[in-house]
Amino acid sequence: MNPKCISILIAVVVIGTCGCARMQQRMADPAEAGETKVRLDQTPAAVRQTIERELVGAQLEDIARKERQGKIIYETDIIRNEHKWEVVVGEDGKIISKVQEGGAEEKKLDQDESAKAAAGWREAFNVNKADLAPTGNNPYLTIQPGKVLKLAHGKDRLTVSILPDTKTIDGVTTGVPLG
Repeated sequence: MNPKCISILIAVVVIGTCGCARMQQRMADPAEAGETKVRLDQTPAAVRQTIERELVGAQLEDIARKERQGKIIYETDIIRNEHKWEVVVGEDGKIISKVQEGGAEEKKLDQDESAKAAAGWREAFNVNKADLAPTGNNPYLTIQPGKVLKLAHGKDRLTVSILPDTKTIDGVTTGVPLG
C-alpha cells in the first residue's frame, strides 16, 4: 500500500476516534442535581415538535428533564452556527426561554442564580421520602401527638397543637398540627 494512502487512512481513523470520544464525553456529561438526561424520543410529543422546530439547521447537544416551580421542563442545548443556545421548553411545548450561552441574557441569569445561592435560596430540596416520619423531635419543634407549642411575639400569640391524626401529603405520612 502507498505510504501516502496509509497516512491518510491513519488520519481518518484518528479523527474518527477523537470525534467519537468527544461525542461520548458530551453524552456522558453527568446530570446536575434534580435533572435527568433524556433523548428526544423520550420527550412528550409537544416538546419533541418544538425541539425539532428549533433544530432546523442546528445540532442537538443534549436534553435535561427538570422540575422547576412544581412543573416539568425540558432544558435543551442546541448548537447553531458555532453558537450554543439553551432553549427551555414546558411540557405543553411552549418555549419558556431561549438564551445564547455567553450572551448578556445568560450572564444576567447566572448573576440572578448566584444572588439566590448567596441568599441561601434553593429551588428544590432533594429528600429521601423514606427518611421522613410523622413524628419527631428537634431543638425548635417537637412533633408528637398531644404536644402544645405556644409562641409569642409582642402582642401576637400562636398556639400549635399536634393532633393524634396523620395525613398523607405527596406520599409522606405527616403529623397534623392545629394552629
